[in-house]
Amino acid sequence: GIAGLRRDWRSDVGSSDLLDSVRLESMASEVELVLGGGDDTITLDAGFGTGGGVLRVADFYTWAFDSGNQMDFRAALSAFTGNAWTSASGLNPFSTGHVQMRDSGGGGVELWFHPTGTAGADSVMVMFLSQMRASDLTAAHFVGGYNPTESNPRSEEHTSELQSRRNLVCRLLLE
Repeated sequence: GIAGLRRDWRSDVGSSDLLDSVRLESMASEVELVLGGGDDTITLDAGFGTGGGVLRVADFYTWAFDSGNQMDFRAALSAFTGNAWTSASGLNPFSTGHVQMRDSGGGGVELWFHPTGTAGADSVMVMFLSQMRASDLTAAHFVGGYNPTESNPRSEEHTSELQSRRNLVCRLLLE
């Protein structure tokens, strides 16, 4: 594993088709990771996400012939949320709002942690996957099989409530 990285750093874990596993315990700065070919797993341990660093992955492949790349953020997310979300709960962290993927204008996908289940000042970007879109990722790419397209019901309720309020304001203005 790569423990406690404290400076900007780049690592290429190789081009072999053997299973590569990279475990990150904590970061205080930006790290670029090049996975190479084959099936790779990135594991973020409990201290990850609290140091302020962002992991930038240059080649997290999702193509059909190389679909084995996965990320495991369960321990990091559990620690980051103060156990508000745990893998033992059986809940999908995407649907609870604790994890969010965003397409970036910079040609990649940002992975965000939200400690309360909604985006806010305490939210942090923990990973950036270069040269892809959020729609490229499926449940197969997350240890635990979490479907990233499941929506956050809190977000839908909030959006629905806002739309209801807008409709009421429009009706009142028209009357």
